Amino acid sequence: MLVAGLGLAASMVLHLAALFGLAPLLLSPLGSDAQALHMALIMGIFVVWLPAVLLGHRLNTTGNTRPSIQQMLAGCPTWMQYGFFAIFGYAVLNFFISLSGRSPGDDGLVQELRLVTGHAMLFYGIAFGSFYSVLNRPGLLAPRYCPAGHKVGHEDHFCAVCGLPAPRDGQQP
Repeated sequence: MLVAGLGLAASMVLHLAALFGLAPLLLSPLGSDAQALHMALIMGIFVVWLPAVLLGHRLNTTGNTRPSIQQMLAGCPTWMQYGFFAIFGYAVLNFFISLSGRSPGDDGLVQELRLVTGHAMLFYGIAFGSFYSVLNRPGLLAPRYCPAGHKVGHEDHFCAVCGLPAPRDGQQP
């Protein structure tokens, strides 16, 4: 969770610096280490994303083969969930803006940094939200059953198989 949080913060700072033309000023003291920072940011995504995906599969109680983002963020406050969806929308928008071409006076490094950090915010953000979700609501990892013994999702109020009311998290059927 710490690595995901630090990656999210670093990618946001670098992205804002790239947007406002401050990236060369921010990265110039690093010299050749700027490329190492860039690579560390990219490699860090793999460090946090694999555990987040595995955690997402554990949080998936609906029987679908892939977990949904809503399930992965179920333990996050509402404002945080909306924030992650805003980051998703921004990452898509940033992708198309970056593909449209460089801005005047923009070198390739700044455009690449803006593109990479826009996507890094998305991956680090979802990973952070998944870890926070489980930390905030540990009961999400335990399966939930209706009184008849059918498996139900954590956000379901009724069993999809028999229609009986599903117990709340922490209650026994």
